[in-house]
Amino acid sequence: MVWRMLVSGLAPFGRLAYARGYLGHIERHSCPEFSPADNRTAFEPAIPPRTTERHSGSQSPPDNRTAFKPGIFPRGSTGRCSSPEFCLAAAPGGVQARNGSPARQQGDNRSRLGGGGEQQVLNKACANLLSYSATVLKEKLEQVETRIANAAARAGRQREDITLLAVTKKFPAAQIREAYQLGLREFGENYVQEFEAKRAELGDCQGARFHLIGHLQSNKSKIAAEIFNVIQTVDTQKLARRLDAEQKPLDVMIEVKLSTEEAKAGAAPEDVPALAEAIRACPGLRLLGLMTMPPWSDDAELSRAYFRKLRALAEANGLKQLSMGMSHDLEVAIEEGATMVRIGTALFGPRKKT
Repeated sequence: MVWRMLVSGLAPFGRLAYARGYLGHIERHSCPEFSPADNRTAFEPAIPPRTTERHSGSQSPPDNRTAFKPGIFPRGSTGRCSSPEFCLAAAPGGVQARNGSPARQQGDNRSRLGGGGEQQVLNKACANLLSYSATVLKEKLEQVETRIANAAARAGRQREDITLLAVTKKFPAAQIREAYQLGLREFGENYVQEFEAKRAELGDCQGARFHLIGHLQSNKSKIAAEIFNVIQTVDTQKLARRLDAEQKPLDVMIEVKLSTEEAKAGAAPEDVPALAEAIRACPGLRLLGLMTMPPWSDDAELSRAYFRKLRALAEANGLKQLSMGMSHDLEVAIEEGATMVRIGTALFGPRKKT
């Protein structure tokens, strides 16, 4: 009861992180909805559950104690849940443990778990948590859509002229699928290797387009061309030729570096005309426009000057698409002409730091 009260009082981001933690826990307990090759989870809950003890009787000897945490198992564990009732007790819509003691320690599992056994409990909890996570994502999507529509109205623009790119780096394929089921079709990823592991699980998401928005090394161009539909971070003629050599039709954008930050990648503004010409000469590439990332600031207004520069550069080179603006400054980007905003945190919550 205490845990349910805590969960109900969490803010939407906290509740989503909490739910994801349990999704990760169930993922490592052979939930049928999650089956990554390495059997790992990328999430941990915002609040860990309390510790329970495994009893064989009324006594609790020190060597018979096990602390259960989502996604973490006792040393020597097989990776299966030895206490599904407790492990799922705090999950929203989950199953409450009886007296905090695992049912499997006494009597028949099926009778204690309502006739379905452990897998039935896990399946039910998976369904509950997926539904809970999808509900929160739907709420966040509605909020983002409202922000985009309001910003477009202020700028005298139409909502349909702006593409919402859902940034899903560090989130599992299941999260992408949830967003897809809510109607999103454009997804952004930062790392080739990370997305390569997810891509096979998303083959049935018809109509979905995947954008690479992170820096691309030329030695990974072959894989990138195979798994992405759009490469937004072309910044050299060499990279453009490498992508074209893969003989797969690709939409591309030129990443422009407008800041002085050393960590930022991108072509210098003065190099854009020559790079645009080189890309247009590649038969397998279609140049859409420009993208940029201003220096991070809590003040969205500080991004405006960078967005204006990108728009002017695009107009000077006959390019119509502008990928700019993220969760914290999407309104300013739209006011300055963005045709695509890249939104991650406002939809999915904070990412796990590595």
